[in-house]
Amino acid sequence: MKITHAFLPRMHRRCAIALLLTAGSALAQEPPRPGKYPERAVRLVVPFPAGGTSDIVARLIADKASLTTGQPWIVDNKPGAGAAIGTLHVVKAPADGYTILLGAAGPIAMSPHISKVGYDVERDLAPVVNIAAVPNLVAVHPSVKAASLSELVALTRQSATHFNYASAGNGTTAHFAGELFKSLSGAEATHIPYKGTSAAMVDLVSGQVQFAIDNLPAMLPFVQSGQLRPLAVTGTERSTAAPGVPTSAEAGMPNLIVKGWFGIFAPKSTPPQIVNYLAQEITRIVNTPEMLAALRKNGAEPEVRGPEAFAAFVREDNARWADVALKAKLRTD
Repeated sequence: MKITHAFLPRMHRRCAIALLLTAGSALAQEPPRPGKYPERAVRLVVPFPAGGTSDIVARLIADKASLTTGQPWIVDNKPGAGAAIGTLHVVKAPADGYTILLGAAGPIAMSPHISKVGYDVERDLAPVVNIAAVPNLVAVHPSVKAASLSELVALTRQSATHFNYASAGNGTTAHFAGELFKSLSGAEATHIPYKGTSAAMVDLVSGQVQFAIDNLPAMLPFVQSGQLRPLAVTGTERSTAAPGVPTSAEAGMPNLIVKGWFGIFAPKSTPPQIVNYLAQEITRIVNTPEMLAALRKNGAEPEVRGPEAFAAFVREDNARWADVALKAKLRTD
C-alpha cells in the first residue's frame, strides 16, 4: 500500500491514541502510590540464612518488586536466635515502609510460645500481606530403613537405635512439626536445632541426623537428587511439586498437618497508606503467571490475604501453636 503524506498524520494520531489507551490500562492495574513512596531502596529483611524457603520466597518477590516499583528491593538476611534477631531489627526500624519483614510461621506464630523473643507480634508488627503456604515434608536419610511413617515410628522405638531429627532452630516449623509428630505417634527422637535450614540439610544429607520434617521447597532438591527419601507431606493435599509423595493422612497420620507460611510485615505504626500500597503491589506480583509458576515450582502454593484477613489468620495460627506448645511442654528458656 502506498502511504501518502496526508495519511501520516492520521496514522500517527491513531498510534498515539492506541499507546495512551494501552498505557492507561497498565496504569489502572497499579495501586495508587502514597505520595512519592518508594523514593529509595526497600530493604526486605529475612530472619533466616540464605538458601532456605523464606529466602527463596523473598528473592522471588524482591526481583519482581524491583521492576514494578522502580526502586531496588534488597534482601537482607539477618539470621539468629530462632529468627528473633531479624524480626527485632524490623520492629525497631523506622515505620516508613523502607524496612519490612518476610515473616514466617516459626518466628511469628510458634517461637514466641516457647522462648523470650523480645517482641510481641500484635503490639509490634503490622501484617501487610500473606504470600504463600508450603507443607512440610517428612524425609529420612537413605540409611534409615523406613519407607513409611509407621515404619519410621517403629524404628525410633527400638532400644538398639537412637534417632535424632533436625530443624532450622528452636521455634521453627520444623521443630514444632517434629514435636507434633512425636506426640501423635509416640515416636522417640531427640531434637537437634541448627542455625537455619541449610545447615540442618547438610547434616541430614550426610547422615549425622536421621530425619527432618522441614519445609518442602528447601528439602525438595535433595529428594530429587536421591539424597533423601520422602515419606509424607504434611498438607491436606498432595503437592504439585512432589505428586508421588503421600499426604500424612494417606500415610496414616491425619492430624499431622503442618504448613509453613510466608508474608510481609511492617513496623506497627507504618502509615496505613503504605501498608495498603505494599499489600496491593505484592498481591499483584504474586498473581502474575510467572510468579505463580515460580512459587509452585518451588513447592509453595499462593495464599494471598490482605492486611485485615492476614491479621486474623495470624491470630488463629498463634492460638493453634500455643496449644501445641502447652500440650508438648515445649520451652527453651
